[in-house]
Amino acid sequence: MLLRLLKIFPNQFFAYLAVAGLMAGLVTSKVVLSVATITIFFNALININIKQNINSWLQNKTSMLLLGVLVLYLISGLYSENIDYWIDRCRMKLPFLALPLGFVTLPSLNKRRLYLFLLLYVVIMFIASDVVAINYLLNFKEYNDLIKLGRAIPTPMNDHIRFSIEVAFACILAFHLFIERFIIKYPFERWLVFIIGILLFIILHMLAVRSGLLVLYTVMLFTFIKRMFDKKRYFRGFLLILIVFAMGYASVHLFPSLNNRISYFFYEWELITDGDLKAGHSDAQRIVSTRYGFEIGIENPIIGIGAGDIKDAVTKKYKEDYGDQPITYMLPHNQFVFVFACLGIIGLILFIMAVAFPFFENKRYKEFLFTTFGIVLFLSLMTEHSLEIQIGTAFYLTFLFLFLNFFNSRSAKST
Repeated sequence: MLLRLLKIFPNQFFAYLAVAGLMAGLVTSKVVLSVATITIFFNALININIKQNINSWLQNKTSMLLLGVLVLYLISGLYSENIDYWIDRCRMKLPFLALPLGFVTLPSLNKRRLYLFLLLYVVIMFIASDVVAINYLLNFKEYNDLIKLGRAIPTPMNDHIRFSIEVAFACILAFHLFIERFIIKYPFERWLVFIIGILLFIILHMLAVRSGLLVLYTVMLFTFIKRMFDKKRYFRGFLLILIVFAMGYASVHLFPSLNNRISYFFYEWELITDGDLKAGHSDAQRIVSTRYGFEIGIENPIIGIGAGDIKDAVTKKYKEDYGDQPITYMLPHNQFVFVFACLGIIGLILFIMAVAFPFFENKRYKEFLFTTFGIVLFLSLMTEHSLEIQIGTAFYLTFLFLFLNFFNSRSAKST
């Protein structure tokens, strides 16, 4: 009876549904992310092919490296004193097990199916961005005044940094789909995607979040430099690079929110260069928190302080330097430094291997779109502890395993 039910269980449908849920969850709710993660995980277990699924997962080197990172987080509980926080850190790493295993049930993706998922993501981000843009325009003066004080325009999930990176990636994908001439049925769809890309580009500048803008402009420069050398059209490439810088300069004057953000940045930068490194300021806060994380790692270089004690250790350093000042204590704003502080050099090496391996395996760094995703990921990890947050982890693993599914499917067809 059970075998008969498993044979008719719609595993492919739930796999597609879960991936769509992961994308929608990035801008709706953590509950949606959790449900989608649980769905795709159990979709691999409640499956007539459970043995095959587990074997495929065990044979995937990227999945095993990510599992290794989770295992080190778990082991660090042996020398962590704050068990409650250790449990919280390990909970954030459970997707390193659940999503790689769950994605095994996703049917093989050809180029069209992959692009359909990418288009779905673009549409989701466009809808979410429109809501943010309308809210900003309805509260134009209030939000621009907030930016002057270092605050941010309200965004979904109350996470403007990750939202800006998601919008930047959606903008990049929209232009890629346009260049690739991807359509579902009608030719005009290509131009609709192009218009969406333009609007996402505008909204990203309106958001005035430097992380997202850094991602966008870095990818643009990478694209033009690569094409310049590939096509050996150096003059045209040089002109395009100048246009990128001109667009950035013009945007500062065209968008009041971005102008205010840049003005606040220079205000903080002046404080930092004068030695007035106050943790209450956002840019200084990033420097301070990252410095504390590095110091903690240096004090515990081999195995780190333990994932459970990182928060207490950072809090202690804040109190030593700032006493009872009303400062919001922040964890290291760099994922590599965060891992080094928690797990030491052993954990850092494994983490770097886990992140870098998919791009170097079979020379996948030659795949333009995958390399673009790698740039997005690297910049995110350098400026935030992105994989200590549910949204960041879901974003990373969802697109990583979508791309890997496509590459593996293509390799299987060529053999």
